Amino acid sequence: MKIIIVGCGAVASSLSKLLSKKHSVICVTNKVRLGRKFIKKSIPIVFGDARNISKMKKICGGADLIINASLPNFNASLMRVALAVNSNYQDLCSWLLDLKHPEQLVFDKQFRKKNLVALINTGGSPGITNLLAAKIVNSLGVADKIEFRLLEEQKAQKFFFSWSAAVTADELTAPVLGYKKKFFLKKPFADAEVFSFPKPFGKKEVVNVYGDEVSTIPLFLPVTEVDYKSGGSDIVVAQHLNAAGLLSKKKVRVGNTFISPIEFLGKVLQEIPAPKENKDLIRKKIIEDGVLIMTVVGRRGKKKKQFTAVCPSLREIQKKHPGATYISYPTAAAAAAFTEVIPLIKEHGVFPPEKLNKSLREKVLKSARAYGIRIS
Repeated sequence: MKIIIVGCGAVASSLSKLLSKKHSVICVTNKVRLGRKFIKKSIPIVFGDARNISKMKKICGGADLIINASLPNFNASLMRVALAVNSNYQDLCSWLLDLKHPEQLVFDKQFRKKNLVALINTGGSPGITNLLAAKIVNSLGVADKIEFRLLEEQKAQKFFFSWSAAVTADELTAPVLGYKKKFFLKKPFADAEVFSFPKPFGKKEVVNVYGDEVSTIPLFLPVTEVDYKSGGSDIVVAQHLNAAGLLSKKKVRVGNTFISPIEFLGKVLQEIPAPKENKDLIRKKIIEDGVLIMTVVGRRGKKKKQFTAVCPSLREIQKKHPGATYISYPTAAAAAAFTEVIPLIKEHGVFPPEKLNKSLREKVLKSARAYGIRIS
């Protein structure tokens, strides 16, 4: 396939490497010089702004697939580009501006009419987690409750954002979506509970954070309740920052200027380091290790089904993808696994992962295992 990846950050870095082994890949960004720090030299980078639909149409003409590996607020504009140039589409997560409705689903009829596929929310979480939820519900028939429990554990001398400071603030401070026969919003970082993760991690406190899975699972699977919580060192740091008011976007006066705490924090704390910088940080043991664990639990009466996806640790990742982070590589690996099934989807329209048929879901999980994501 001819694949256009929009974005040249940490996830695009790993994703472009993985996909370029089989496909023709071009990356698009409005920050070419910065992008070259992330994208390997053999992969072309083209200047383009995802907000400029007319220019993106010219860039993406002839593409078999457009992947949004940049910010989710570009989903809608890039879906319009895909429709205009008759290309399939893929992204990693939803923007959910109103916190309840995935913006991609409104394009379903248009993609069906054009005989195109839009495969959305195809990272680790959302993405692999949706497939595990579908696997559980398929086994139980229906589910009284689906619980998503994540662990984001990083061992480092210095804290690093997994995403941009602004995006992190949006995700962690937004009211959290829940579902119990209907959608509702609840307080972030609340409803703490202790959850048992696989050894050697054991029992960890998890709290409410926003999970895109909650917005689609009830629409496509027979389930009464859906709940999402996360824990680990990254969440603990975020809790403290939030409690101190440092994730606030409200501007405060500092001397003769006004700045929001999150803007200040974004300047003080380093965001995702480029691969070369990340390799140096790991070599110097400023960043020692990190791991992402995603557990999905389903219940029907007294019956319980549980699947856990343990992503490669930071140390493991460095052996094959030096410079990638413990979040960027699993996200890219999951997305690459989803990309491979797009030509096999016989229906058309917009598909969150759980909408795929059982055969395709299993193919994605098989590919994810091949990329080192251990599912048990």
